Amino acid sequence: MLFRSPTFTHVYAALAAIINTKFPNIGELLLKRLILNFKRGFKRNDKTRCTSSVRFIGHMVNQQVGHEVLALEILTLLLENPTDDSAEVAITFLKEVGQKLTEVSPRGIHAIFERLRHVLHESTLDKRTQYMIEVMFQVRKDGFKDNPAVPEELDLVEREDQVTFELGLDDKVDKEETLDVFKVDDDFDEHEKAWDEIKREILSITSGESWEQGPEGAEARPAQAKLTRSPSCPRLYSSLSLSTAALGFMFVGLTPAPDARAARPVSMDFLHVSMHVSNFFCSKWTAARLL
Repeated sequence: MLFRSPTFTHVYAALAAIINTKFPNIGELLLKRLILNFKRGFKRNDKTRCTSSVRFIGHMVNQQVGHEVLALEILTLLLENPTDDSAEVAITFLKEVGQKLTEVSPRGIHAIFERLRHVLHESTLDKRTQYMIEVMFQVRKDGFKDNPAVPEELDLVEREDQVTFELGLDDKVDKEETLDVFKVDDDFDEHEKAWDEIKREILSITSGESWEQGPEGAEARPAQAKLTRSPSCPRLYSSLSLSTAALGFMFVGLTPAPDARAARPVSMDFLHVSMHVSNFFCSKWTAARLL
């Protein structure tokens, strides 16, 4: 599902970046599966799979969940023995991650563009692909102004709060498919209580039960727990005006059991919470863009 929503890939990546600050094992697992998805598509010459994977990886690098070395490795692989399809995938990826690479690895991106220049002059690529490469040089000259690494309204995580994973294409990556299988947790109730405390801490839920007075003549009733701003993502609220209740949904379903994540599979938690949050998150982002 996430790989087939190219329009909002950068929004999903921003969501993953927020989650990664509190649950880095989820960010790492997502990045691992993106890498494996790309490698599988590359081996099968599946252009669609490769394109969707590198676009997501690019925004994960932009959000500093993935390291820039991973982006350079992917570009080098795609341009090593270029075909029309691999060159087009490389250009798509470069548009997404080019501004970030220019900032953090100017020598690396210079080498990539030198390789593109060589491909343009020495290869027998289709005229359409050659034109795309020429356009890419103009995009670089313009400073990737139409392809910012992270739009201002999605720059939601402070640099010092983010956890970056230095995963590469040659690393042995475990897909952890066992996490997709539900396993009964004999200590489910105890673990739920433990994770309730963690949720309370993350979301800064006001503890204790208070009573609020109803209309005149009505009985007093327990007041609902109040949520305050999560201290790790202060820009989340100012940029998108997301309610803390919506932010809570991001974490409520993302709580694997403490004992080796036995109660819930992490990957399924991520997909589950994305289904509930993505529509709200994307609509808020779109509204912010239109204002």
